[in-house]
Formats: sequence, structure tokens, C-alpha cells
Amino acid sequence: MEESAVAEAGPRVHRRDAARNRERLIASALSMIARDGFNVPVLMIAQEAGLGVATFYRSFPDRSALMRELEHRAYDSLITILESIRTDGVGGLEAIERFLTDSLEIADQLILPLHGAAPIMDDDAIQKRATIDSTLEEFLNEGRVDGSIRHDANATDIIVCSALITQPLHFTSHWHRSANRHIALFLAGLAAGANLPGPAVEQSDIEASFRLEADENS
Repeated sequence: MEESAVAEAGPRVHRRDAARNRERLIASALSMIARDGFNVPVLMIAQEAGLGVATFYRSFPDRSALMRELEHRAYDSLITILESIRTDGVGGLEAIERFLTDSLEIADQLILPLHGAAPIMDDDAIQKRATIDSTLEEFLNEGRVDGSIRHDANATDIIVCSALITQPLHFTSHWHRSANRHIALFLAGLAAGANLPGPAVEQSDIEASFRLEADENS
């Protein structure tokens, strides 16, 4: 191999190794957070990934950067679920069911403020949360129009339900079975029927809570 080709291959190999290490750290962090909570140390995340702590800091400037990455990925995963539902032509109550059941399948990847993560307040994160909220409202409105969904439920009700069913209770080995039962109960309550107690929690209320939390931690 000519010297120029070797020189070009070196940076590519380094970038591949760096990308691979970054994904190993992310997988390790998700696994350990699911098992041990949000306060798992950086050193343990690196060790679980089979890497040194120096490699962690080459991949992420600090622990907060890792958590921001995980939170953005969680939003992206939920948006992908919503886009898939829309592509399949599903709407109304069936779309809400799909969102909840598909969210349950990726529960261990959902590092989100309603799960206990520090809320990200950059424009991109706010826009992603707004996209999730507005898409769920579209699905709800389709159900309101065809009479299958009650008029006083909103997207925040769906998001809160998702947050609850994607956080397994301790000391149970049957969480998916229990969570799917609660999804069915929630959907039965979401269908048109008696009035819900009000007022409803809105997306603006959630964002205000995130802003307050971010200000207190700054």
C-alpha cells in the first residue's frame, strides 16, 4: 500500500474506533441507568463498556454531555415511532395504542425528564417535545372527530401514561404483562365517556416545570 493510502486509512480507522467506542459507552450507560438509576458514575459506565475513563472523556466532554445525547436520542426514537404510525395510515385510538405499546418496547432507551433526567432546554429539544405533543394531538383529534376518543383528553395525558408504563416497578419480573394491562385500561378510559377531572395539564405546564428545574440547577 502506498504511503498516501496508509495515511488516509489511519484517520478513517480512528474515526471508526471512536464511533464504536461512543456507541459502547451509550449502550453501557443505558443498561446501567436502567439497573442502577441516573447517578451511576462515569467510571462504572466506562468499565461496563470495557473501556477506560480516558476513552469516555474523549467521547464526551463530561457526564452531562452523555445525558444530553441520551435524552435527544430518546426524543428521536419517539418521533420515529410516531412517523411510522403515520406512514402506516393509523390514526385515532389505534394510533395512541401503537404509540404506547411501541414506547414500552424501547423503555430502556428512554432517558427523559419525566423519567428523572434533567430537562434539556435548548431549541432542538424543545422543538422535539413540541413535535411529539403536536403529533399526538393530531391522533387524538382524529379520534375526537370519529367519536372514538373523549374530547377532554390531551397529548400530555398520553405522554404521562407513556412515562408511567415505561418505568418498571421494582421487585417484579412481569412488568411487560402488567404494563400492557394498564395500557388497555388507559385506552378504555380514553374512549369517549364520562368527563375527566380538570383542568388538564398542558404542554406549556410541562415546559414551565422543565424551565424551573433547569434554572434551579444552573
